[in-house]
Amino acid sequence: MKVGLAPCQEHGGFRTTLAQTLLAEELGYDSVWLFEHHDVEYAGGETNYIPSPLVLLAALATRTSRLLLGTGVVILPLTHPVRLAEEAAMVDEISQGRLILGVGTGYRQAEFAAFGVPYQERGARTEEALRLLVRLLSERQVTQPGRFYPVNAVSTPPPIQQPRPPILVAGWSRPALRRAARFGDGWIGGVTADYAKVRECIAIYREELVAAGKDPAQAQIALERECFVAATPEDRAAAAEALYRMYLAEHVSWEHSNVQGTEPTHFAAIARDRFLLGSPTEVLAELERYAALGVGHFILRMHYRAFDPQIAERSMRLFAREVLPALRELPVGAPA
Repeated sequence: MKVGLAPCQEHGGFRTTLAQTLLAEELGYDSVWLFEHHDVEYAGGETNYIPSPLVLLAALATRTSRLLLGTGVVILPLTHPVRLAEEAAMVDEISQGRLILGVGTGYRQAEFAAFGVPYQERGARTEEALRLLVRLLSERQVTQPGRFYPVNAVSTPPPIQQPRPPILVAGWSRPALRRAARFGDGWIGGVTADYAKVRECIAIYREELVAAGKDPAQAQIALERECFVAATPEDRAAAAEALYRMYLAEHVSWEHSNVQGTEPTHFAAIARDRFLLGSPTEVLAELERYAALGVGHFILRMHYRAFDPQIAERSMRLFAREVLPALRELPVGAPA
């Protein structure tokens, strides 16, 4: 069982991101993960999200020695696979083989408009890019015809990990889960889905692995969760308020399919079976439910937009002291 942290994701918050990353390594977390979003602006002109996770992971690689470094996720249709393969190989080299490359299709129309990429092509672009990305990271010279990304005798820098860094593929639909099974090394689930949706997707992913002739027991399953372990009632209230405000400003307003139909005026309606917020005992009980489904790598976000870093760090420390040792002992659920 591995446990990772999604540290501060705010543009302009590099010092906080670095501090939380160094603390995560000190406390015994296994990994840190950065997300990709573009064209994000809130009321008052406030922005959020570092738009280039691999750039920041390269910086974090020079300040850490043990942590795995993950993207959760790169929006694949917005990046040419040759460029992505080159940058991923560089991060893998700088980190001496610690990169985990999470990729996904993306869902915000504003991001596709910003890059001039037709939104309706995102699925087809993702599949073609993923096929090519796997080859670019594991073969020294690649020629591949394609509708969007034809390449001829392209060479990319070899990564440290051989045959290549692990690629985890995100997505909630059956076609996305099929791509994960056919081309990736595992599936990565985001923060938006509730427990029932996660359970459904893991079951479908395993079906697609079998259909692809792969052993479900060998596939990696990673899951991102909003998680906060409260040292005091005041910290719990502050985290709930910040998380709720951020969730409304992001996933609800962005009309993500996993939160459509929730009642946005009530925190409990969104938090139920989705957020891990409470005492160490309560958080561990929720993580046990997901571990029983087969999740082998948790990615936990404890810092929310415009949040007090000291409160987030208290949660990190309490989790490491009270939850992490018990979580290490949990068996990962066997494939059904």
